[in-house]
Amino acid sequence: MPAFICTACGTQYAPSETPPPHCTICEDDRQYVPPRGQTWTTLEALAASHFNACRQYEPGIIGIGAEPHFAIGQRALLVCTPHGNVLWDTIAMLDAATVTLIRALGGLAAIGISHPHFYTTMVEWSRAFGNVPIHLHAADRAWIMRPDPAIKLWDGETLALLPDVTLIRCGGHFPGGTVLHWAKGAGGHGVLCSSDICTVTMDRKFLSFMHSYPNLIPLSAEQVTGIAAALEPFAFATIYGHYFDRVIPTGGKHVLKISVERYLRAIGARHVRFVWWVKRSVTHHYPAVRFAPLNPPYAREALRRARGTQIHDPGFTTMRPSTLPARNSSSTWLISPSGRVFTGIGGTLPDLTSAMSSRMSSRSPT
Repeated sequence: MPAFICTACGTQYAPSETPPPHCTICEDDRQYVPPRGQTWTTLEALAASHFNACRQYEPGIIGIGAEPHFAIGQRALLVCTPHGNVLWDTIAMLDAATVTLIRALGGLAAIGISHPHFYTTMVEWSRAFGNVPIHLHAADRAWIMRPDPAIKLWDGETLALLPDVTLIRCGGHFPGGTVLHWAKGAGGHGVLCSSDICTVTMDRKFLSFMHSYPNLIPLSAEQVTGIAAALEPFAFATIYGHYFDRVIPTGGKHVLKISVERYLRAIGARHVRFVWWVKRSVTHHYPAVRFAPLNPPYAREALRRARGTQIHDPGFTTMRPSTLPARNSSSTWLISPSGRVFTGIGGTLPDLTSAMSSRMSSRSPT
């Protein structure tokens, strides 16, 4: 039986005698059903009218995309490392020439995919290379339209695929939205394969973030700052988006910073100025520390009322607000359990723990 492929999004469904009655992916508010209605093809029919083109960006990074344009039109990335090759994202088109090329380069050790829009013909790709594992974040399991034993769901915030190759859950576009980090890419400066979890803009100077790109639904300030917080521990210079020409060749970490700040200004979230960095010693010694944007007037009042107390929360760390000097609303100080003050946390206020929240919930600010 054929495994039908949606021509709008490229998703392949489980084999069936007739095409599915609808495409679950396209009917979600992040995608769309074209004016012509839902239409379907098969991999065999697609191969008769399309082929894959390749572009080498740098040693170890090769882009693979269908010509002419099909469905969403993304391209995949082949990340070639001394420890094995990883296919990042999949495209619907898979032909014999592509298989021959990748096998000549050592085959695949794993497949990683950013989000459901790019699951496409992932099962076909896996089978073509010996049923290699397909790593998908468990938060997006409901969007798997063709189940297969090769699919390996992972949970949590990061997954080490190979030495120096890490999947990072950023959320945002989808709850399990994932990016790939290759520490040895870009001559050792680090590469971020961001897909459209952090999409490279047309001018290739910024990143942007959306719940839906075709339907123009933005993400919240909390979601965008969450993406940046997830990426903070990782160094990278080059960012590869999801189209052939969407590449930021250098300065990627700085571009992320200014892009988040620009996005927050654009959606009017001026009071949620971004916690850009926390000293690595904080995250190393206190991995439970988490940050979340709060309304500054609320936070100022919370600090005022909490002076002289110690707030304890086993899921966070000990805050000692009594040691906080007077600061304006655009600055934040984190106090460690040892009493050390960590500064340079640029603007957003840390979550002052559930204990402080409950302390404040019964009081109105004065």
